[in-house]
Amino acid sequence: MHDNLIHFLRERQEAFPFRRDIDLRHFLADAVDRAALFPVPAKIFLADEQQPKGYGFALAKSPVLDDVESKLQRWLDAQLATRGERSERAENLLGSYTDAVFKLSRNATESSILADYDAVFWHLHAQQVSRIFSRFGRGAIEADLSREDIDRLKYALHARWLTAIRESSGAHGFLELVLDNPLVATEEFVGPDLRELRGYFNGYLQRDYTAFRDAVQDIRQQAADLMAKDKVLRRSIRLLGYPDAPALHVVALLDPRVRQLLGDHPKFRTHGDHALVEAIARPLLEFWVVQALRRGIIWMKTTEEGENLADGGANVVYSRAIRPMNFGRRGVVEPIVYRYGLVYDITSFTETLGEIARGGKGEEQSSYRQMLSFQRELAEIARRHLLQFEKFLGDGAFYTSRRATRILQAAIDVQQFYAESRRNGFAFNKGMRIALNYGYYRLLPMRISADGTQIIEFYGPGIVELSRLTTGKTTKEVEDMQHLLLAHGYDQNDVYRFFAPLSRSVDRGGVEEQQREFFAYINENGHLINEGIVVSVPFLEQLSTEITEDAQKVYRLRTKWSVYLGFASNGGYAAIRLLGAVSLKGLGLQEIGEVVWLRPDEAEISVVDEAKPLLQLLQQERNHKAARNVAATSTLVESDAGLADLVVCEAHAETAEPVILVGEWDPVSEEIRRPIRLDGIDAERYGLAVPLTVQGVESQSLAYQKLYRRLSRIETLPSFSADVVRHNTNFSGFIIGATVEPL
Repeated sequence: MHDNLIHFLRERQEAFPFRRDIDLRHFLADAVDRAALFPVPAKIFLADEQQPKGYGFALAKSPVLDDVESKLQRWLDAQLATRGERSERAENLLGSYTDAVFKLSRNATESSILADYDAVFWHLHAQQVSRIFSRFGRGAIEADLSREDIDRLKYALHARWLTAIRESSGAHGFLELVLDNPLVATEEFVGPDLRELRGYFNGYLQRDYTAFRDAVQDIRQQAADLMAKDKVLRRSIRLLGYPDAPALHVVALLDPRVRQLLGDHPKFRTHGDHALVEAIARPLLEFWVVQALRRGIIWMKTTEEGENLADGGANVVYSRAIRPMNFGRRGVVEPIVYRYGLVYDITSFTETLGEIARGGKGEEQSSYRQMLSFQRELAEIARRHLLQFEKFLGDGAFYTSRRATRILQAAIDVQQFYAESRRNGFAFNKGMRIALNYGYYRLLPMRISADGTQIIEFYGPGIVELSRLTTGKTTKEVEDMQHLLLAHGYDQNDVYRFFAPLSRSVDRGGVEEQQREFFAYINENGHLINEGIVVSVPFLEQLSTEITEDAQKVYRLRTKWSVYLGFASNGGYAAIRLLGAVSLKGLGLQEIGEVVWLRPDEAEISVVDEAKPLLQLLQQERNHKAARNVAATSTLVESDAGLADLVVCEAHAETAEPVILVGEWDPVSEEIRRPIRLDGIDAERYGLAVPLTVQGVESQSLAYQKLYRRLSRIETLPSFSADVVRHNTNFSGFIIGATVEPL
C-alpha cells in the first residue's frame, strides 16, 4: 500500500477520521480489502518547491477526453429515446465509444513510466461516466418517466455499459474495481447521510431504501448507547483509530471490524434489516475512497515557457518539474524530469581495493565496516537535506533534489564528512570528486522481478554530464590508450614519450591549486582536473535565482590562489568561481565552475554591493581576470605566440550580436583553416575590441594569437574560403602576419 495514498487520505479527516497513519493503513487492508487497486496520487509542489502542497493527480485537459465523454452521452441519449430498447444506431454508438475509450487506455498502459497511467485514466473516466449517469435521471424526468422507472433504466444501461467494457478488454487493475462496484460508475457523490443511495437500492439492489436507512439509524443508536455504558467497547473502537466521540462516524458504522465488536456484545440486538448494511458496506467504503481521490484531480496547463498553471481560474503556479498527464497525446507525458543532480566518485577506488586485498582478510573486513559506516552517514546527510537517492554508480552514487541551495549544502557536507573520515583512517583516502548540475533526465522503467515490480532508471544528458565531471573522462582515455599500447608490446619509454605533450601542462600547471585538500581547475590542455566539487553553469543559473529570492547576501572571498563569490554556509562560506569551458565527450564544450567551502580565516571577505544575480557577478569577475591575463600577453615576444598567420573576421548584422572567427591563413588555397568562434560575450570576456579595425586588431595581434593557440586545442569549425568574407558585406576581415592588413 503506497504511502502517498495514506498521506492523501489522512489530509481528509472529515471523510476518514483516523488518528494515525497505521490506523488508516489497517482500515484499508481489513475493511476495504482491494486498496492496492486504487490509483496512487503524487506529490504536488508549488513553484518554490519548498514543501509538497499536497497529493493529487496532475492532469491536462484534452479534446479527446471530451470526445469520449460526448460519445457516451450520445449513446445514453439514444437509449433514453427508445426507453432502453436495443437499436442498430445505439449499438453503433456504443461500439464507437468503446473503441475510443480503449484506444486511450492502451496508450496509457503502454506509456506507464512514472505512475500507473492506466489506473489514473480509468479513475478519470469513471468520474466522467458517473457524472453522465448522475445526469441521466434529470433527462429521464423530462422524458416523463417515473422515479422507479428511471432508476431501473439507469442500472439496466449501466449493466449494458459494463458488458461492453468487459467484452472489449479483460478487467485488470483499477478497472476491475470500477466494473465490480456499480457505485463507482453510477454515483458522482454520496454524503454521510447516505440519501443518494436511494436510486442504487431501487434500481440495482431492488430493495427497500427506507429499511436500510432505519437499519443504519438503529445500529448508530445502539452503538452510542453501548459506548456510553461500556468503557471496554468504547476503548476497543478507539484502538481501531477512531476518535473518542459519543457517536460513531458513518465510516465506523460500515467498518466490519466495528460491526463485529458490536455484534459480539451481549446487549446488541441484531435485526434482519442489518443484512442490508452488511451488503453495501464494502462497496460503499470503496466508493468513498474513490470519491476522495476524485477531489485530488488537479487540472493544469503548461505555458510555452514551461510554467505549470492551474487550469480553472485559480491563480496558482505549480512546480516546473511536474508533467501533467495528457491522455490525448502519445506517451501521456514526456518521460523527462528536470532535477538538480549530485554525483560523488571516490578517487582510485579500484586501485585501493587491490591494495586492501593484498593486505589480507583483516584489512578487507576493516575497510568493509568503514564503508558501511560511511554509507550510513551519507544516507543521513541526504535525509537531512531532503535529497532523493536514485542509484549507485560504481563506487559513487547519484542523488537528486528540487532545490539548488539544498543540494549544494549537501555536497559541502559530504565533502567535509569525507575529509573527517580520511583523517580518522578511512581506507579509501585518495580523494573524492563531486559534481552538481541542473538538467533533464529521461526515465526508463526497469522490471526487476517476476511480479512486475519496477524501479525507474535515470539516463540522458544529465547523468552523462555528471559522470564526465566526476571521472575525468579525457585524462582517463589517455591512460586507457597508454595501457592498450603497452599491452600490445610497445616500449614503455616510447609510449610515455609520445603522450608527454598531453601531460606536460599537468606537471607544470596547477601546482598551487593542488596544495589544497580539495581542488578543481582546467589545465593548459583544456582538461578538467577535478578533485573537489564542480558545477555546471545551468546549475549556477538556478542557484542565482534562489539566492535572489531568498535575499541572501553575496560575499567576495579573496584567497591566496583565486577570488570567489559566495554566501554564508555552515559557519563558513560556500564559495564559487567560474573555471571556464571544458570539452566533455559526447556533450561538447561546457562552462563549469568550482565550489569550495571556506572558513572565515581562509579568505579576505567583503560584501558585494552590486544588486546583480550571482551568475552575472561570477561572469563579471571572470571577465576582469581574463582581461588582466590577456593584457599580460602583450609582454610576450612574437615567437612565443606562434608562427602561422591568422585571419580575424567579424560577422556583423544589425539584428544580431557580432561573431568573431579566428583561423589559420592558407595563402595557397586562400582558405581560413581550423577557425574558432567567439561571440559578443567571449569578446567582452577576453577584452577584445569590437567592431574590428586595423588599429584595434594590430594592437591586440599577440593576444589573438595566444587566444587562438589555446582555444583551437579544444574545438574548431570546418575550414571555409576567404571569398565568403570578401564577397559578403556583413563580414570584415584582417590578416595578422608581420603586419595587419585587410583580407
